[in-house]
Amino acid sequence: MNKDNKNNYYLKRYTFTFIIVILLMIVFLLMEKSIPNEKSRRNILKSEKYYHEYFDHQFSNINIIKNKHETVDVTADLYHLSMIYLEDNKHLWKSFIEMNKDSEISQKMIRKESFRSIKIDSDYSRYWNGQLIILKPLLSFFTMSTIYNIYLVIFTIIFSILLFMIFKHSKLLSIIFTISFMIINAFFVTTCDNLMYDFMISMISSIILIKMNENKSQNIDLLFLITGMLTVYFDHITCETLTLTLPLFIYFYFNMKDNKSINNKLIIKFIILWLLGYCFTFCMKWILVVIHYHGKFIEKIIDPMIIRIYYEKENVFSVFLNSLKELPNYWYPFGYYTIKIILLIFSILLLLYLIIKDKEKRQYYLCFLLTATIPFIRYLILSSHSNYHNFFTYRAFLPFIMLCLLSIVFGIKKALK
Repeated sequence: MNKDNKNNYYLKRYTFTFIIVILLMIVFLLMEKSIPNEKSRRNILKSEKYYHEYFDHQFSNINIIKNKHETVDVTADLYHLSMIYLEDNKHLWKSFIEMNKDSEISQKMIRKESFRSIKIDSDYSRYWNGQLIILKPLLSFFTMSTIYNIYLVIFTIIFSILLFMIFKHSKLLSIIFTISFMIINAFFVTTCDNLMYDFMISMISSIILIKMNENKSQNIDLLFLITGMLTVYFDHITCETLTLTLPLFIYFYFNMKDNKSINNKLIIKFIILWLLGYCFTFCMKWILVVIHYHGKFIEKIIDPMIIRIYYEKENVFSVFLNSLKELPNYWYPFGYYTIKIILLIFSILLLLYLIIKDKEKRQYYLCFLLTATIPFIRYLILSSHSNYHNFFTYRAFLPFIMLCLLSIVFGIKKALK
């Protein structure tokens, strides 16, 4: 197959995959909108007590308010509930595009008002809101407190499967992965419908990647394309880079352990495919929104997104640095800021030492560094969002923490030798 034919083959392959996945995304959301929401409404009303108590707890202690260690993106969860509660099951396409919500629902829960008081005052049309295809069927049978427990069970099972698969290949990486998960308080995301999916996608895609790698599959590129698409579908910009960086990190480590050379062009291809899947899936929803509203691209898409990128009266780089400065405060164990900074500096110095001294594995360390740099780039590009939501976006630095721990272990081993 010559170069032109090969390029045409891949273009058709990726385009076909993209179209099929997009169609499935639309079909599933239309199916969700077709489910009568009477049962969901009843369980949403029964969930009021949970959110009243949540906000009571959040405002009960000055340290909780200040540190936000026990805070999740509950506002987004309440948006999801208001979308389901306010759905129009007779106009499926309209409901699917608009995703109407009550923007004041958090304030109403803080004031201990009922979900019966919610009304449509805005929409979340710029996002796919794929979370609803799972949340609404669950709400037909359970309240939110039970659903969060179900999330914890499912999350634990997926984590255990991934940990076992990593353990089969590397005991060291399984230990580092577990410790890093504890440092970013990962299991706590199961108390938030909005935060959980990036972790689920990243773990499931890592499991699939490991199996593909074992079977020498030629479809890993499609995995990254689809993962990027699913990230947009299930995420409201939380820890989205994790669905790219965790599978990549594991992929690099297994190659290093098996002494396999890394094809730089292939890695760049994986990253670009994930990014294209992510960006084009966003664009598809925006196109549907513009068609539905007969324009209003600035009003519905650009204006709401601008505030996620920068603060008007603050320097982007200054906001970026302030966000990074806060990160260690969120890493477990809470406190011990100075000790964490010392360990970070120590690990970075050891990484530089390894890159300089260990010529045989230099390529792998540089690949790890590339992966760990991605969340930093995200923090810079979305400076205001990262800063304002630092209390949950910090978890995107999982691969960076894993690299720090690896650098300490490998660096000390190298130095002792």
